[in-house]
Amino acid sequence: MAQRIEKFSTVAAVGASSVVVPHSFLDGTVTRVELYVPDGHAGFTSWRFFYGLAQLIPFTVGATIVANSRQFEWDLEDAPTGQLYRSVVSNSDVFSHSFHVEVWIDELTTGGGDDFADFPVLVLPSAL
Repeated sequence: MAQRIEKFSTVAAVGASSVVVPHSFLDGTVTRVELYVPDGHAGFTSWRFFYGLAQLIPFTVGATIVANSRQFEWDLEDAPTGQLYRSVVSNSDVFSHSFHVEVWIDELTTGGGDDFADFPVLVLPSAL
């Protein structure tokens, strides 16, 4: 279970073509992404999820999610931290449509006092 869930409603305006929608949240490790596509999209819209220039979802670069009244879930491993997460949406319909995105995040930790316990200690001879 994530320590925090950030929710975004991403609007695909009429005629939108590869519009970038940034997702701003406090830094952390993204562990899961959920997408809900409400009824009405009917194959007119598409969605992709990126970190910077790298497409994360769908995993095949250039592929898109085209759906209607569906929910999707992806567990991520080794996802980067930072503020470069974004959705890219398109809409060829005559009505605007929304995508609902949830990003599950684990907080970054600074570690405890024993972080250096496993490092070797170099003992040098005394100059006395």
